[in-house]
Amino acid sequence: MPCRIVRFPALRGPLPGAKPGPDAPWAARLWPGLPGTCREAVALRGGGLPAVAAAPAGPWWTPEAYPYAEDEAARCLEDLRRLADAALAGCPVDALSVGQSRDARLADEARMRDAFARGGDEAAREAAEKAEQERELRQAQRLLIWCWLQEERVAELAALSAACAGASGAVGAALGLDDDEDLSALPPEMRAPLAVDAGLLPDWRRVLHAALPFLPAGAALLAEGPMLEDLRDAFEDAIAPLETSGAEDAGRLRDSVGDDAAALDLLRLPVWRLLGRPRPLRCCPRWSDEISVLLPRLEPRHE
Repeated sequence: MPCRIVRFPALRGPLPGAKPGPDAPWAARLWPGLPGTCREAVALRGGGLPAVAAAPAGPWWTPEAYPYAEDEAARCLEDLRRLADAALAGCPVDALSVGQSRDARLADEARMRDAFARGGDEAAREAAEKAEQERELRQAQRLLIWCWLQEERVAELAALSAACAGASGAVGAALGLDDDEDLSALPPEMRAPLAVDAGLLPDWRRVLHAALPFLPAGAALLAEGPMLEDLRDAFEDAIAPLETSGAEDAGRLRDSVGDDAAALDLLRLPVWRLLGRPRPLRCCPRWSDEISVLLPRLEPRHE
């Protein structure tokens, strides 16, 4: 059985200006549960729901464990957009987050009261544990949707910058330059398209932490961008060529990637070590799981 391989950490696809990774048709990007198909996002029609921007790159893989239905995920994305816009405008956003937390708490309390009325203390305890698990899953999916929104905003900013840099005549007129002047009179940072700064995006460790509850057992990751560079720097001694690795699941991974195995390395570690934590935590049982990470070669290996 082939191994499920998920690209990380970008959800929407490669960012503008980022180094292109391998084509890797055997790997899929994690879809955060927004409306659409596994290949391309589509806009919701009717019902007053927000349109969801089409994603630039696939293929996609959508977990079955998401707590939000597609229409709920779309509303969550719209709420986060409004919160981000309010924050950029300097408006207070505490009231929105406090209201959402209050509504969720009241719903959980009502569920526990109903369970207690039907089955007593034991039923209420089970209802409380289930509510806690569902709350954690909702928080994790909301974080993935927030990461999607941040990637979307960065991509929009880069596209706007590129368009402005390309329309030199219109930009010159807007800036009040004389006819005999051009953009060469401007500082270099105003003449070139905006470079994508990875610091504008969530740290890949947060994305991985949020995605853990939704990754299937035995899934592997294909690292890219900052995650790839950080892992190579931090765990150089634990990285081995995929072609010769004897690690668990290495054979299944070689079967899944085919000829691309020659250009990949393998890192297999417990999740807590990948996240840079000193030890696993009891509250996060999946932190103790070992996970395989495929690392594209940055440079030819010299033996």
